[in-house]
Amino acid sequence: MLAKLFFGAANLEKSRSTRIKILVVYMKSVGLIHMILSLMLALGFVLKANAHLETTIDLCHRGKIGEVIIKQLQLSSCHNVPQEKLSSLLHLDLSDKDLKELSLNSFENLNSLESLDLSHNAIEILPEGIFRPLTHLKELYLNDNKITWLDIEMFHGLENLLWLDLSFNELSKFISFPFQNLRHLKGLELDYNSIREINYNLLSGMISLENLNLSYNTIKDIPPNTFGALNALKDLDLQGNYFDKISRQRSGLSPLVRVNGVFVLD
Repeated sequence: MLAKLFFGAANLEKSRSTRIKILVVYMKSVGLIHMILSLMLALGFVLKANAHLETTIDLCHRGKIGEVIIKQLQLSSCHNVPQEKLSSLLHLDLSDKDLKELSLNSFENLNSLESLDLSHNAIEILPEGIFRPLTHLKELYLNDNKITWLDIEMFHGLENLLWLDLSFNELSKFISFPFQNLRHLKGLELDYNSIREINYNLLSGMISLENLNLSYNTIKDIPPNTFGALNALKDLDLQGNYFDKISRQRSGLSPLVRVNGVFVLD
């Protein structure tokens, strides 16, 4: 009987010791987990802070453009402008701001912009790819400037553009074909320039074009099939050029197109 009690007490002491060891291991593991969680929280804070730093933009170096954006967003400083603020901007009016030059990054981070007005300035040259960040742009007004030429990639990235106004500039000859990627463009204003000639390649990419204004240029003749790719064309203005008649068949015009300014031969 005494032996049984002895062994029972020994087993109880052993099990108690085992439980204590398990408890110690558990407490250590809990402590480790707590340390891991604390580290993760701290790391998360750092990442969050870094993310905040990465999504602020300094607009001070953009000159007048930065000033207009700040004013339009009703902000007090051009430093550390939140990216989400820039992304909320849908319309930007830079008309009549005496702009002469634009830098390549003038419109970076304005990825939600739908309309941009640069009219009535003194812009002569546009940097290649300047509009590439504006993937949601629908309307672009460049009229009443001093633009003399357009690079072949000038409007790349503007797949959603619906209206482009280049009237009252100094365009005379198209060495490249800058409009070929504007597949959704509905209206193109090229009136009051000094354009001498147009051809099929210049217009062939604009399969959705409905309104084309070429009035008051110096065009002398329309080459064969010039308008052949413009299947959606509805209105064509040719008045004020150096010819007074046009053949629908020869020029590739659909019978449904309304032509203004010249006599139309069917």
